[in-house]
Amino acid sequence: QIAQDRTILISILFVSEARSCNAQSTHFSIMTSEVKVDAIAAAASHCTVMQITQSRATSRPVEAVGLPPYEAVLLTVQAGVARKLAMLRARIARLPPSVNGMALGLCGLAGVWTKMGEIHGWDVDILAVALVVTAGVVQTAYWPLKIVTCFDVVRSELCRPIDVAAIAASAMTICFIGAQVHVRVDKGLGSFLVAFGGLLQIVCMVHFFYLVAK
Repeated sequence: QIAQDRTILISILFVSEARSCNAQSTHFSIMTSEVKVDAIAAAASHCTVMQITQSRATSRPVEAVGLPPYEAVLLTVQAGVARKLAMLRARIARLPPSVNGMALGLCGLAGVWTKMGEIHGWDVDILAVALVVTAGVVQTAYWPLKIVTCFDVVRSELCRPIDVAAIAASAMTICFIGAQVHVRVDKGLGSFLVAFGGLLQIVCMVHFFYLVAK
């Protein structure tokens, strides 16, 4: 019976690993990740399905029956780290492409305050720079983090017109940051960012209309 349970749990491990990468539902992704961790712990400690169910109901870790103490501790740590990483990945995957619109909104707010400063004679330069820098941090953190941890999610978003329209906001954010860099830092780098953002905007628009038309 124990051997049969181990076979079932190892099967769950591989199935959940495959499904968690392509799950459309965040809740499903979290569930499969937790099943994966439980499967690792249970298979290594020769626990039965009933023991896993009881452990889940009581929110206690699965006991490493029959293992040396140091292996039991190592197993518990590995299971905890795996669970935390799975939950982190699920949260990152849940971030919508409209985050790019929030970054663009910060750039727009910086432009508004700059214009208000010109009209009323206010010194808002520090505030404007802080808003643009914050937008840059949001933009540069969002894409690498999501691509590295949830590339399949990004790829699926690129196939939906509503998400592509939200992604296009990142192009204008790059243009706005490039304009500020041109004025404050380096003209060459600023011009490059503006040109790159403009090209990216055109690509996003063409891809958006292609998805709508097909």
